[in-house]
Amino acid sequence: MINGAICLLNDVKNNSWNKDEKSLMQGVANHLGIAFEQIKNYETLEKLSLTDELTSILNRRAFSTKVKKRLRNQKRQMHTCALLFIDLDNFKQVNDKLGHAKGDTLLQEMAIILGKNIRVGDYCARLGGDEFAVWLENISEDKAIQKAQEILKCSRSLRIKTPGLKPEVSVSIGIALSHPQSILNFDELMEHADKALYEVKKNGKSNVSVCNIKDI
Repeated sequence: MINGAICLLNDVKNNSWNKDEKSLMQGVANHLGIAFEQIKNYETLEKLSLTDELTSILNRRAFSTKVKKRLRNQKRQMHTCALLFIDLDNFKQVNDKLGHAKGDTLLQEMAIILGKNIRVGDYCARLGGDEFAVWLENISEDKAIQKAQEILKCSRSLRIKTPGLKPEVSVSIGIALSHPQSILNFDELMEHADKALYEVKKNGKSNVSVCNIKDI
């Protein structure tokens, strides 16, 4: 398979390439072709290690690594950030009643929604199953809630893809705010966002709740 090209110029007039020169060039080309293929394979493996195979957004491990770096920077830059824990409501019945292919389609659609609703410098990830997360950099509580509401609004399109399904597919979002004076790490932030998400689930789903940890 051709995976590259080499252009060689002979600056000697009326002098064609001899047999040894052609053999040398062929050897160099072969070695470069192998190197190009190895680079391509490495890049593919690196992408697979960082992204969720189904949705092509960050996986949990990559998301965790990136957010931990942002938390260290946050101490120096002194700005507030937000972690959104997102769960698809009533998703199990999609797989049970409409099949796993339909379920995969909804997960991919949710990933697209998240990608369209984050800014440069923010991150979105699929944590596993029907759970997603978003990291919002340098954002106030009001703006974080507004962003979550926008995601909630856009996620209503999931119902269109599952007509007649009862109860309807919806999205619940728990928000944990990370202030620069906070000492909470990534896992603790996730725990607080999960608690906020639980409050939404307990009170009817399809809504947003905030766990403000400014004083912790």
